[in-house]
Amino acid sequence: MKIGIVTIQKSPSSYGGNLQSYALWKYLSNLGHDVEIIDLYRPAQIGYVDSTKKLSTHTYKFDKKHLANKVHFSLMDPRTWMRAIKRKRFFKRMLEFAKLAKYSKAFYSVDSLYSNPPSYDVYVSGSDQIWNPNMNFELAPYFLDFVKDGCKVSYASSFGVGNISDKYAKAIKGWLETYKFVGVREESAVEILQHMGIKAHLVLDPTFLLPQKDWYELAKFKKSKHKNVFVFMLYHSSNVLEQVYTLARNNNYQVVSNKKYKNFHCVSACDVSEWLGYIFSSDLVITDSFHATAFSLIFRKSFYSIIIDTETSKKRATRLLCLLESLNIKDRCINECDLHNLSLKSMIDYRKLSPLLSEKIEASKAYLKEAIKNGKV
Repeated sequence: MKIGIVTIQKSPSSYGGNLQSYALWKYLSNLGHDVEIIDLYRPAQIGYVDSTKKLSTHTYKFDKKHLANKVHFSLMDPRTWMRAIKRKRFFKRMLEFAKLAKYSKAFYSVDSLYSNPPSYDVYVSGSDQIWNPNMNFELAPYFLDFVKDGCKVSYASSFGVGNISDKYAKAIKGWLETYKFVGVREESAVEILQHMGIKAHLVLDPTFLLPQKDWYELAKFKKSKHKNVFVFMLYHSSNVLEQVYTLARNNNYQVVSNKKYKNFHCVSACDVSEWLGYIFSSDLVITDSFHATAFSLIFRKSFYSIIIDTETSKKRATRLLCLLESLNIKDRCINECDLHNLSLKSMIDYRKLSPLLSEKIEASKAYLKEAIKNGKV
């Protein structure tokens, strides 16, 4: 069957964005389908062209100066210039990983997608926060509004927020009523859609669909003589970093982190495969990232997911809490002020956890297989 996926793809700076899009493409391809990721450009990508007409009820601002790959070298001091060079190299390395998947032709604008949409038997929207009203791109295509003829299903799509405005909810209901199957990543999304009269299935992030060995084969490893704590933070918190520094020093651990701090080994420019390797090689992961948490589970690592004391971080923590609660390990999600109480010897009992996680993975696979198989009927 020919399948097209619309998702957050070719992300120039997001490990999770690249990994989830690859995972869904790879899993469906492994099932024997002809699968493409629809290469719809977003404002963060060079070549993006803004739409002439707005299709969604939410508003977003397109600012060319925020293009992720755009680097202006004029009027820069040498240090700024070097940072810009490193940033471009990092983006290039991220996109090299994205090339592992198969893509449709490029659609540089939403208008070009709507005027000449690609043809598939089944269209899949997901995963990631493609339905988040705070995203800086047009949302309608991520509800498959451009599809003229074909079956629509979603897999692990996320709103990224717990509340939806009435105006946006009306648009969502209209879009999703044309779907055959709706699969979402958070319990809160199931509840949001239930209030609209839309039946939704709770499924795991697509990174869980691939076996551990597949991720292991993609990872790059660097040997270390020390016990390592891998600290990956989306938000900068000096409080968290200082507590980790003290914790590691008292327990003779080396800290590997994407944040520069004291004697931390900084790996802020590592590529996707190296990032996977740092998680797999660590003795403990401390993170506020959903996908760093997901891969800690996939690689059977001891970890703590941190909720930073900001409103944005607390809102984003919904998906973390949903995942950990479903696995009966909510205690691995802590507030940043509780870091000093951690014991590095506190391990997760994967003998108990793994069967439960495997059960949820199989249920997610069953949903997706059913949606693809019966969607065309």
